[in-house]
Amino acid sequence: MQLQSQNLLLREFTSEDLPAVLEYERKPETHWFEREVPGEEGVKKRLEEILEWARDDPRTHYRFAVTLPPVTRVVGMLALTLNNL
Repeated sequence: MQLQSQNLLLREFTSEDLPAVLEYERKPETHWFEREVPGEEGVKKRLEEILEWARDDPRTHYRFAVTLPPVTRVVGMLALTLNNL
């Protein structure tokens, strides 16, 4: 699934996104309201979890990679969780 406008693309994560995810996850401002910045293993585990959620049926957890076309590199994440289904 993907959602696209002229200036924004929200798409499913892939395992190839790990380097870009590590880059933005290391920034303290990404975790302003959290106690600590995750380490590399924590980020890898989280991405694996996101990829697993994408295969769930029914799917209740959506995590979209945020990119700014025409660049395809991930710059952030959008989360959507459905409860009480």
